[in-house]
Amino acid sequence: MSVEAFEDRRTGRIADDHVPFLHAGIPAVDILRFEGGFAPYWHTVRDDHTAIQAEGLDQVGAVAEAAIRRLATTTWADAADA
Repeated sequence: MSVEAFEDRRTGRIADDHVPFLHAGIPAVDILRFEGGFAPYWHTVRDDHTAIQAEGLDQVGAVAEAAIRRLATTTWADAADA
C-alpha cells in the first residue's frame, strides 16, 4: 500500500507514547510526522488538535485499516514465514 504522506522506512528508536504499551507486552506502532525532526510544539501544551492535518489523518486511517485487515487474515504460520 502506498499513501502520499508516508515513507516506508525505519528510523532509530523514538521514545514516544507507544513505549509503555511495548513494555506491557502489547504490540504497538508509532505513526508520526517526522520531517527531519519534531515540530517545536511536539509534546508541549501547544501539541493539540490544531496540529492535526485532515489529509494526513485520513491517510493514517487508511494505513491502519489496511493493517487491521491484513492482520485479520494472517495466521501465525504466515507471520513466522514473513
